[in-house]
Amino acid sequence: MAVRHVTGSARIINILNGLGHCISHSAVLEYDTELAEMQLNSVDCLPVGIVSSKFATFVWDNIDFCEETVTGHSTTHSTNGIIVQSKMPSDLDNNIYLKSGQKSKKRKIDPPVNHIPNYFIGQRCNPEVPEITTCDNKSEKLSKAKLIDAAYIVAKLPAKDKEPLPGWNGFNCMLERENIPNVTTIRYLPVLEANPTEFSTMNAILMKSLDLCKKLGIKETVLVFDQAIYSKAQQIRWKEEKYKTPLVIRLGEFHVSMSFLAVTGKRFKDAGLYNILVESGFVAEGSINGVLSGKCYNRSIRCHKIMFEAISRLLWAEFLNSISTEERLHCLEMPLRLYENYKQGILKMNDIPVDFLLIFENFNKFVATNCEINVTFAFWISYLEMVGSLLRFLRATRTADWDLYLTVIEEIIPWFFSYDHVNYARYLPIYLLEMLNLPKTHPLVYSELNAGNFAAQRQNNYGFCGIAMDQVIEQTANRDSKTKGGLKGFSRNPAAVHRWMLSHHLRAHICLSCEQLSGKAKEEYIKKDIY
Repeated sequence: MAVRHVTGSARIINILNGLGHCISHSAVLEYDTELAEMQLNSVDCLPVGIVSSKFATFVWDNIDFCEETVTGHSTTHSTNGIIVQSKMPSDLDNNIYLKSGQKSKKRKIDPPVNHIPNYFIGQRCNPEVPEITTCDNKSEKLSKAKLIDAAYIVAKLPAKDKEPLPGWNGFNCMLERENIPNVTTIRYLPVLEANPTEFSTMNAILMKSLDLCKKLGIKETVLVFDQAIYSKAQQIRWKEEKYKTPLVIRLGEFHVSMSFLAVTGKRFKDAGLYNILVESGFVAEGSINGVLSGKCYNRSIRCHKIMFEAISRLLWAEFLNSISTEERLHCLEMPLRLYENYKQGILKMNDIPVDFLLIFENFNKFVATNCEINVTFAFWISYLEMVGSLLRFLRATRTADWDLYLTVIEEIIPWFFSYDHVNYARYLPIYLLEMLNLPKTHPLVYSELNAGNFAAQRQNNYGFCGIAMDQVIEQTANRDSKTKGGLKGFSRNPAAVHRWMLSHHLRAHICLSCEQLSGKAKEEYIKKDIY
């Protein structure tokens, strides 16, 4: 079963069977089918490991397979779904228990009935205008996040003579070493064999989510989509009264980040950013368009982090040249002090030295003064502001800080209008207003989101590692579907796809047990940015 989960190869299983090391592929299919049947015949039809009467988030995304058909038509366009639920300390044993039963020797499972009723949206309804229209504690949240990023830049200045500090991500991970959330439970939902951007499919997804919400025994739940699916879901929800109370629909942070990366690239590409990145050799010329458009997500994030640090260092040097000798000597002591505090583990998120606060205030005055004098200076300061907003958005997700998250959303909305990202410019404002009014409209959901349950935690070795829900489905269901051991080779077989989805998490647990038994399990997660 572990070999099937890892490789998906019947040939390898049969070779091992011929050598006497495992059962035949036919027997493996029988056990796999039995696991799927046991999951299907469970009392509440909820995935194993999901706890009833406890808040959960549903994430849905499209999954496309470009099979080699004769005409190019009839390729697979389906909808994947996962359910995400936070764990309590008592749930951290990760044990999965199934009742034993007699094997039926079936090698096939009946495909699900995927009849999706037609849904006609008719005349569209406008959303209700919420009461609260701005974020509270805006200045406090933003100032704190900006201060931490500034401390990161300054603390790295002595790196020429000393051991280098880690990058932005690793730096913040070590600051959050004492604040590590519990690992979340992630389970797969049955595939809907239809395109989620169609209204009929979207209505079926909402109905399915509502049904799962009732089976869980919770009154309210959250659905997370990317923008293309979110727009369809909201149009239906605003029209249908039955969806308004139990369902809260959220935009995925991962796709918002990608779109904002595209906005940043569009603003600065022809202003010199393209040439700086290519001519310095930092980004290959063939990859630069993907970086500036946000399509190459990891590379793009890394690129803007380092550009942010480089420009900030130049700005710090100019600031030192603008002040008196006495003030300069005092400022030059601060990098070493922050560096030593960090290395000794006494630099904390909420405990930045008071002296640095005063330096940071003077630095901001220097920037504001020069922005009024020099237009080019102001233009590149706007680059630091945009990348700073992006980093604060990532920080809000990684630390599961709901207030900071809403504050940054409000901060970046004008940029989508400025650079003609029409879809996000249209839906982000109403999304923000709905989220701000959750304490009145959906108090149970608000309490969960405010507690940090809008981001997933996939490991418990480091803090500052929250993951956006729409990124989780990309890393789990979507990736597993298209890798070895996934749906490749049988994506057009509904029964086989259904069995794969039902038994995937059980096969994964069997595979993990085999790795532990063989002594090959990965014992500790090591973060790249720290070492």
